[in-house]
Amino acid sequence: MTSLNEIFFNSAKAEGMTYEDILADVQQYCTTNHANTLSGEGSQEKAKALLQEFIMQYVMKCNYAVEGLSLEALSERLYEDMAGCSFLKHWIYKKGVEEVNINAYDDIEVIMSGGRSLKIPDKFLSPQHAIDVIRRMLHKSGMIFDSAQTIVVGHLSNKIRITVMGDGVIDKDKGLSASIRIV
Repeated sequence: MTSLNEIFFNSAKAEGMTYEDILADVQQYCTTNHANTLSGEGSQEKAKALLQEFIMQYVMKCNYAVEGLSLEALSERLYEDMAGCSFLKHWIYKKGVEEVNINAYDDIEVIMSGGRSLKIPDKFLSPQHAIDVIRRMLHKSGMIFDSAQTIVVGHLSNKIRITVMGDGVIDKDKGLSASIRIV
């Protein structure tokens, strides 16, 4: 059972925190307290479910909230930013999307069927966040994106190709440039 002191302390801690602050705290918590548990899991699905559970429990314990997001939506967004495809998941699997072009960590364009182009309001939190998310996506096809391999082509599935350019090819402050093509 949670003590009143813990509830009061956590509520005060949560006040005024941005989503980025919450993400950093949840990442730190999971890394510090659950890294061994998650790395010891045999199944990727079990590890995913455990991480989602740890995130949800910690968000509830800390009384974290972001305007416009339910507890479940906040926990899912945190999971996607920590271990998934971040906001790209929504766009890659959205009906009618042909291509997602990442011109920089904060400049993303979506090409719809029929050629209509839209700049989307979604963006990565930083150049490093963009690199981390794209590395996770490339890992699915066994591709490594680092300073030795600055131009990489991989696949998310047999119908989704991802081409990425990074440091040395584009400016470091932009993070990366990528094209995710849905065939």
